[in-house]
Amino acid sequence: MASDRGLLLHAQSASTIGGKKYERFVCEMRHEGTSLINALEPEGVPCNGTAIPGSRLKEAKQLDVSWWRGGGAVIGNLKIF
Repeated sequence: MASDRGLLLHAQSASTIGGKKYERFVCEMRHEGTSLINALEPEGVPCNGTAIPGSRLKEAKQLDVSWWRGGGAVIGNLKIF
């Protein structure tokens, strides 16, 4: 699932954050004027990643993280190889 503002990422292997394992993240662009197409550039695109527990997968498919009030999150650059 993807849109101009973000995507649902399913990692090949789980990441452990705060003692919990996550395989899915909703990644959203950190800055105005950037889009997923920037992920093809050598430096990638800065984004926020919200870790998605299995119980929230339905909302995540719509890139809805309005329920999130803390927990697993990452900040980084998304790069498509």
